[in-house]
Amino acid sequence: MNRISSNARNPPFQSILLPVPEVDALVDDFRVEGDWSRGLGVPAHLTLAGPWPLSQELPRKSLSALAVAARGTRYRLDFIDMLGDAICLFPCDDRPLQKWRTRVLSAVGKPDEVSPGWHLHLTICRDKSGDQLNAVREAVDHALPLHCEVRELCIAQLVEPGRAVMESL
Repeated sequence: MNRISSNARNPPFQSILLPVPEVDALVDDFRVEGDWSRGLGVPAHLTLAGPWPLSQELPRKSLSALAVAARGTRYRLDFIDMLGDAICLFPCDDRPLQKWRTRVLSAVGKPDEVSPGWHLHLTICRDKSGDQLNAVREAVDHALPLHCEVRELCIAQLVEPGRAVMESL
């Protein structure tokens, strides 16, 4: 497990993440200032499932088997848009990833706590005014679509404000 400290102020929770190394260099400058999880050492990622409270026991053996099975799954990140106050990358076709999301939720045995308008996405940065959207598009659109492949899944736990624990499955 990797323990990282910072000053982020979010309630404790845990999620299953899909790191997306194909996008790191492209969006890292925006993430430095605009994504609190970057400050905790969390890589650019799609949240495949979660959040759940830390009290929810995650079946690591089953999730590890799913992580192995998911390796090599190909998907694309096709466009940039807003999700709430977040500027995000989205797939046009999220079916390859939704299949794994469904299997992860089934393994955990409890639904996660996503909001009704939630979609699979990769947060680039947060911007309540929406003013940065054009700057992000100018910096990233030329590289789209991004062809990606599942390499690993991780459990990310925000165990207390400013401290995250990452565990590769």
